[in-house]
Amino acid sequence: MKNNDRNSYDKYLKLSELGSDYNLSFSSHLTLGSRIIALDGIKKKLLIAEIKDKVCRSFLIKLDEIRAISIKKIYSNIKVGELTRKRLVDFLKGIYLQFDYDNGEKATVLPFYECETDKVDDPSTLEKTARNWYILLTKLADTRNRRGVKEKEQLKIAG
Repeated sequence: MKNNDRNSYDKYLKLSELGSDYNLSFSSHLTLGSRIIALDGIKKKLLIAEIKDKVCRSFLIKLDEIRAISIKKIYSNIKVGELTRKRLVDFLKGIYLQFDYDNGEKATVLPFYECETDKVDDPSTLEKTARNWYILLTKLADTRNRRGVKEKEQLKIAG
């Protein structure tokens, strides 16, 4: 088995073990460099695992505790006239999904692309993937509906 194939196999084996440990059944998953994210849509939980040198760090995001999800893009400095010679995507340094919690807890940031560590020919593909996950997770978290409920609760308390 090639080294790259072995790394993929190890990641998916670890993902399977984590799914069992957390009692999750994944409906979607994605490998992002050394990270792997997996979604249990029924339980509305997102598992994020980072596997480096056979060491695994993982945590769960409970989507029913999320107030808002957003896509953050970071660009390097663009000098005057550079956009006539290069595309905007050429200046892209990172794409992140940010999860803001209902309880005011510090936001969780999930890197989808970081130019220093991710060797990708076309980051715009990862940008589309991030947008697809954003749409999926926003629907599952139902953040629009929850904002309205929270506002009504605050009005009841104030009134």
